[in-house]
Amino acid sequence: MSERSPFDIADLFRRVENIVRRGRVHAIDPAKARVKVDLGDGVFTDWLPFFAIRAGQDRTWWTPSEGEQVVVFSESGDTANGVVLSGVYQANHPQPESDPAKALIRFKDGTVISYDHDAHTLTVDVSADGGAVTIQANAKVTVQAPQALVDATRVDLGGEGGKRVARMGDAVMITAGSSAGLNGVIHEGSEIVHAVD
Repeated sequence: MSERSPFDIADLFRRVENIVRRGRVHAIDPAKARVKVDLGDGVFTDWLPFFAIRAGQDRTWWTPSEGEQVVVFSESGDTANGVVLSGVYQANHPQPESDPAKALIRFKDGTVISYDHDAHTLTVDVSADGGAVTIQANAKVTVQAPQALVDATRVDLGGEGGKRVARMGDAVMITAGSSAGLNGVIHEGSEIVHAVD
């Protein structure tokens, strides 16, 4: 059996060391779903694909962010064949929660989606930076609960710009006929709830 040359041995060690490498995202190409990783000491990878939660008929989309700590897995120790796994906490981006009873996502703008499985409570908070929520469906939307609470300064039903919705006990006025001025036709409605005809 012939002896390996020093070059072959050095190449073998290099490949072994490159099978798993930690680094930080240096640049992102969202159109191609690729990132370039800074492995330290002035070493950068080529543009590499990154892991997604699902990438088949069901697909997810969530790019790593610049500076995020990642792990590069490279077949045969060749970083040109690497794939990038994100989601390693670091001092600059620590974990957003420490309660093991909670599953939580905190977005860059402050929006939070969390579920507390001890309290059986799902919370979506988009109040930061003027956030909004849109639910769109081509069929009916069903909400089933013993009680539904809407705490808002205004509620529009059927679209914006509707008329006030009457409440029990609202003032009413008959505007024509022999009973004009007497109770009958609703004259005032809710300042908060409005509905389109």
